[in-house]
Amino acid sequence: MILRLLRLGMKLPAARYRAQMELHFVPMRDGVRLATWHVWPVGDESPLGTLLIRTPYGVRGSRSLTGMTGRLLAELGYHVVLQDVRGRYASEGQFVPFEAERNDGRDTMDWVLQQPWSGGQPIGLLGASYLAYTAWCVLAEAPEHVGAIVSWIGSGDLYSTFYRGGALAMHNALEWGLLVGDKETLSARQLDLERGLAHRPVREADRVALRSVDWIRDWLDHPRKDAYWAALEAELPEKIPPVLSMAGLYDFFLPSQMEQYDQLIAAHHNERAVQPRLILGPWAHGVPAKVSWWRKGLGGVALREAIAHFDRHLCSRDSIQTPAPVQYFLPGSEAWQVSQSWPPENSHRRPCFLDADAGTGRLSWEEPDDDSTPLRFEHDPNEPTPAIGGPLFGWKGGVKDQSGLESRNDILLYDSEPLENDLTLTGPVCLSIEIETDVEDFDVTGKLIDVAPNGRAENVCEGIQRARWRDLKAEGAEPSFLEPGQAIRIQADLGQAVRTFRRGHRIRLVVGGSNFPSFDRNPSSRLEPACAQTADFRISRPSIHHGKDRRSWLELWVRASEED
Repeated sequence: MILRLLRLGMKLPAARYRAQMELHFVPMRDGVRLATWHVWPVGDESPLGTLLIRTPYGVRGSRSLTGMTGRLLAELGYHVVLQDVRGRYASEGQFVPFEAERNDGRDTMDWVLQQPWSGGQPIGLLGASYLAYTAWCVLAEAPEHVGAIVSWIGSGDLYSTFYRGGALAMHNALEWGLLVGDKETLSARQLDLERGLAHRPVREADRVALRSVDWIRDWLDHPRKDAYWAALEAELPEKIPPVLSMAGLYDFFLPSQMEQYDQLIAAHHNERAVQPRLILGPWAHGVPAKVSWWRKGLGGVALREAIAHFDRHLCSRDSIQTPAPVQYFLPGSEAWQVSQSWPPENSHRRPCFLDADAGTGRLSWEEPDDDSTPLRFEHDPNEPTPAIGGPLFGWKGGVKDQSGLESRNDILLYDSEPLENDLTLTGPVCLSIEIETDVEDFDVTGKLIDVAPNGRAENVCEGIQRARWRDLKAEGAEPSFLEPGQAIRIQADLGQAVRTFRRGHRIRLVVGGSNFPSFDRNPSSRLEPACAQTADFRISRPSIHHGKDRRSWLELWVRASEED
């Protein structure tokens, strides 16, 4: 009954077979056995192919999304292999996140290929979040045996998932780390996440939340992409099978997914891969970013598109129409759009300049022709600017009203004039500012907002750059501290802006020094943020410059027909 309701609710194809499951304990190279379920279509003598899904969240149980997904796919004619990863649920061994997924994925793939029902044919890989990471790990280890891959809200690059601009995505790292904790602690609801997030130093936050999470401290020890992160990365192979990457506009995996998508496009241009498909939907991590979007029938998009992708590339069904390379949902217009590339071919870069008028920040398409007075704000890490929505884990993330920020004195607001016509943004946003402060380190946060005439202010995208890591992308980068009182240029990636700003709305940029607990707090000194105690936090007073000689601006991708 549950599967029937899911199939109807997600508008999936009708079931053609009855699904049956069988449990195997598959040995890995070190003798540890992983619980592995083979789900197959009963009575199907010519199955469509074999799919592999590996999960840390449990295959069995009435609420297991992995188990239900496997049965839904088997009812359509696929053989599906579902596996609890090492140390989770029915599998043996110790669970250390990400560490064993490449070797275990390879060993599992070898077992699947030896089964008579797989026919030795290329396998399809499927997964969301951590499950997507396990899929990329299998591809990295056994690319010659993979026929297609579908990655939902996940990638093979962990560093770019948990770090942005040198700052740790603290809330997501800690909450996820606690969620994969021991089942007794979770079931007893003993976790005090809020108390852990507020604790200083950050290195003790997991213990304060009643559970020791060793790997979070490992992440804190490696704020740049070094050998530690390289060992965990599932890099792309030389030859890449057809890829469908589905990303959420408000999901914390979005930056790493877009970086990976750019790598896939480069591989396509070098004839290492067919053109990848990208779908950008209105999702936070695993949930709709606004409840109203769920009512628009977006809940089944992911699985419907995955089925079509595998039907096309594993089964070679020529009757299936080839979709556009890029499909994206456009908030503001509330409709799906298609394009041949990302950013779309009908958009282009355009700077939007920061300026000040009588002490008030403003955004303008016109380049300033003189130097205006710098705007200053005061930031206290002990009273950080709160994170509201955005790339937070689960229902806390997504689109939220940001108007509560307007009364704060620890941020600067830059507003455009009310728009005379609709304006559509589709592409990455970069904030480039000339700034000086009185401390040796600080964070620059930026948030792009759509302000309606009634005052409701909805977040579009956001980002952060830690000043000490402003050269982070340079090979062998080391922390570079500041000379107090000396102006420097900081560039912060604010993510992807996909939005139609309606006529009469304003574009708003919020600039601050923290976005907590989305990111960890900077003590405004040379001290490592992870080690800072309450007494170590210093107040900073940054000033942003404007004008023709010391310009600050946003780089936006604007739809060509809607520039003014």
